[in-house]
Amino acid sequence: MEIACPNCAKRFRVPTEKLAPNGRKVRCAACGHVWHQPAPEGAAPAQPAPGPAAAPPAPARPAAPKPAAAESAEQWPRDPHRAEPAYDRPPIFDEPHFGEPRRFELAGDGDYARLSRGRSRVVLLLGWLLLLLVVAALLGGGWYYRNQVVATVPELQQIYDLLGVPLENGHPGVALRDVTTQLNTVDGSRVMTITGSVVNIGDEERKVPLLVATVTDKTGAVLVEWRFEAGKALLAPGEKVAFETKREAIPRGELSVRVDFVLH
Repeated sequence: MEIACPNCAKRFRVPTEKLAPNGRKVRCAACGHVWHQPAPEGAAPAQPAPGPAAAPPAPARPAAPKPAAAESAEQWPRDPHRAEPAYDRPPIFDEPHFGEPRRFELAGDGDYARLSRGRSRVVLLLGWLLLLLVVAALLGGGWYYRNQVVATVPELQQIYDLLGVPLENGHPGVALRDVTTQLNTVDGSRVMTITGSVVNIGDEERKVPLLVATVTDKTGAVLVEWRFEAGKALLAPGEKVAFETKREAIPRGELSVRVDFVLH
């Protein structure tokens, strides 16, 4: 009979008795595919010829060797019109290429040291930024609240004067201008004359506060202090009033004079 390979459709001629009675496994000589080929319908294996009636029973024969799982089809007739398959063709699917495998190494002491240095730099930078913010806050507060600062600590007025920072001496809207001091001797007594002016630097009418003059020595100790009025009670915006005050019996030596508004 003629059979065909279910894989490559190559056809071969096989004796029918080779497949009787239950079929058998065969292998394609072209592609190597193995399959079970059933026997054709009506095929029966050849019956062995009966022995002589008087013959004694034959001795038991040894067990026949097991048939091969599949009979090679190389000895079967070949189809001269069918091309032989190519066995050296490349695989259908190429293996995916993922590049070289990455290598991982354990971190050493040097890595931890570099990490620690990096963190130290970050902490140092944050510390400097925090310090700059604190200094900026102090400078801003010292400028904005300068009058309150001087009112609380009068000694700081000299620092503001050295820096050229204008002060209102606790009275917003008014300021001292052109303050001068002169020392003269009259009848053997030292007389101090202080002149200047008070100006309204606001945009509303302001009251002129009471003034105080303070004389200190080089150590900052107060020697003489007195209060006086400027001579006018109210000032319009931009208006100013001049003042003059005198004091006798001023001690000798290196002196400092400061004129302020009286803080209430």
